[in-house]
Amino acid sequence: ILLVKATRKVPVQYAKRIEGGRQLGGARQYIPLKLFAANVMPIIFAQAIMFIPLTIVSTSTNVSGFWLSFRDHTSVAYNVVLVVLIIAFTYFYTAITLNPVQMAEDMKRNNGFIPGVKPGKPTADYLDTVMSRILLPGSLFISLIAILPAFAGVFGVSQGFAQFFGGTSLLILVGVVLDTLQQIKSHTEIANVIRPGLTTRQLDRLAEAFIRDHGATPTFKGFPNPYGPAFPASICTSVNHVVVHGIPNDVPLKEGDIVSVDCGVSLNGFCGDSCYTFCVGEVKPEVKQLLATTKDALYKGIEQAIVGHRIGHIGHAIQTHCEQQGYGVVRELVGHGIGHEMHEDPQVPNYGSTTSGPEIKNGLCIAIEPMITQGSHKIGLFPDKWGIVTLDGRMAAHFEHTIAIYDGKPHLMSSFDTIEQIEIQKR
Repeated sequence: ILLVKATRKVPVQYAKRIEGGRQLGGARQYIPLKLFAANVMPIIFAQAIMFIPLTIVSTSTNVSGFWLSFRDHTSVAYNVVLVVLIIAFTYFYTAITLNPVQMAEDMKRNNGFIPGVKPGKPTADYLDTVMSRILLPGSLFISLIAILPAFAGVFGVSQGFAQFFGGTSLLILVGVVLDTLQQIKSHTEIANVIRPGLTTRQLDRLAEAFIRDHGATPTFKGFPNPYGPAFPASICTSVNHVVVHGIPNDVPLKEGDIVSVDCGVSLNGFCGDSCYTFCVGEVKPEVKQLLATTKDALYKGIEQAIVGHRIGHIGHAIQTHCEQQGYGVVRELVGHGIGHEMHEDPQVPNYGSTTSGPEIKNGLCIAIEPMITQGSHKIGLFPDKWGIVTLDGRMAAHFEHTIAIYDGKPHLMSSFDTIEQIEIQKR
């Protein structure tokens, strides 16, 4: 378990500002590079390749003693070749799932740097070197685990028992146990975290730790702003009349508040984006209705994201549903395409006609995010140049899913299931 959890933490400094060509540091975080990043995949690939000589030996009548040894999973030849293949596939699999160049670019874009290492290519080379150094002991470790069943007899263990409970099965079991424990811990934190007295800055710290502990990068942190400073936090926390882009602060949440938590992450070169509006304690019935309508509008928009429709079908469904119930639909802020970058084409407005926007096709990945107000849809900008507020001071709600279009229909890439289960338990 300790080896599976083993991580090499690479320090990353996030610059607050640049003066005289020098980066002056802000918060320090870490990139967790796991010793065991490839998990059981190299073993699975290697064992699949090992079926080739086994098939040759089984179907041929003229084979040498060396090839005959492949019939015996406990033979030295079989296990040496298996270990070589596992090590090779560990490097191969890690190379295609962890891209140092992309990690370096993400870091540079978010004003982050590794102390003592220049941004750009030097950072990518440094990360590549670190990963190469930890991959060898990691690959040797999983190789040892994989061939343990071959030596079961030495320890008086039957081959059948060892094959079933050792090797790959052992690694999978440990991985499942650790993931389950992490999920239980995370779910418990979520269930208790949104409450009166909590500050949104505390929520941001919890979110950033969770994101980085899972090997991802918060894409909001350091996000550039044409009107002012870069975004200073990992999540947006928009309270009550703040529609979106609220900066976490030290003001405690109160009973009856609502807070929209918008989170974006980058992992393995791809981005995800989702938002949920939470109730803090007990809120007024009319506020609950605003939240329910906004969430319903999100799913009505998603239902329209089918091949053959246009992007306008999504906005039309959202606008119609919300305005029929007397709510305002914000015009200036829209959903977006998403993929290698957080914001890509096309824009996905929450209003419009069924004849507007590009045609929806298979392979499209978009973030749909209705931003709905209790009163007027008119908005303004906070002095911090980030927070967007309703001009009439009334409440606003924001829900968002990332979806992918394939097989002609939408598929959710994000989920509210856990949040909704916890909300039911709290009632």
